[in-house]
Amino acid sequence: MKILRYKTLAMRVLSENEYAERARVVFTARVISEENAEFKGYRRVLVSATLNRSGVRELVSSASTVAVVVYSCALRVSEQIYSKPYTHTLELRITVTVKSSKHLLNPLQLLNLLGSALSEVTNYLEREDEARFLKISFENSMFAEDMARLVATRVVLVYSNQLDLEDTVITTMRSFETLHEYDLYVVLKTRSGELVKSSGVLWVFQ
Repeated sequence: MKILRYKTLAMRVLSENEYAERARVVFTARVISEENAEFKGYRRVLVSATLNRSGVRELVSSASTVAVVVYSCALRVSEQIYSKPYTHTLELRITVTVKSSKHLLNPLQLLNLLGSALSEVTNYLEREDEARFLKISFENSMFAEDMARLVATRVVLVYSNQLDLEDTVITTMRSFETLHEYDLYVVLKTRSGELVKSSGVLWVFQ
């Protein structure tokens, strides 16, 4: 993704404010799909560029969405005790953020990748679509921390030619509980190189 416009804006801020040591330009937006424009979801993107007077300091790309999750713990216990998958679905708000000193990822592509990795919420009007959606969610149940690791690893592998080993990937999740009085929060912050190493995949970063 071209960063010239963000860099130019930040440089202009610095030039007009001599007392400032650094400048940050931020763009945020809520994303509405063309096929479902009435759906008021949580799909959001953010990009930002931070510069000091010696050059680029930090580039940030971020995407957020809402998904339905079925956690493995309740599902597995139910199958063991009752031989049936009694469990519940939860609403999950998830954000993935990539911080780099050289590369600015396309936030819309990042959002689409996030949606493809999860059971992203949408408005289903047909019962067959609802059933298919729930079937996929139940068949791909997992623990929250595993889901955060899956998303972060997929981002690094897909964007390996745009990331450096020291670039940071942050995955934050909030699960809105229905059986407990508290919500579940997960934060995974790691380097690109660490994720590739833990995934067991050899990759050459450019």
